[in-house]
Amino acid sequence: MVTLNPPGKTSSQSSTTVVRIMMPMDANVAGNVFGGTILRVIDEVGSIVAFKHARSNVVTASIDRMDFYSPVYIGDLLRLIASIN
Repeated sequence: MVTLNPPGKTSSQSSTTVVRIMMPMDANVAGNVFGGTILRVIDEVGSIVAFKHARSNVVTASIDRMDFYSPVYIGDLLRLIASIN
């Protein structure tokens, strides 16, 4: 389903920043945060932005690609900045 931009709503009004600290429950025994945990947080932040912009229920239809370039560890702050493109 495609939702058009409601009148008068700019993409910058929908931007969101979320910061989460990675806890032991987010990681394996070596202290590396699970990729699935990171994907979940990405999906949550994306849904916040989409909901703010569309002002209606939204779903994630697909993600084209995800590459992890460096590990995230217990105690790291994960900062996600999301906006409508």
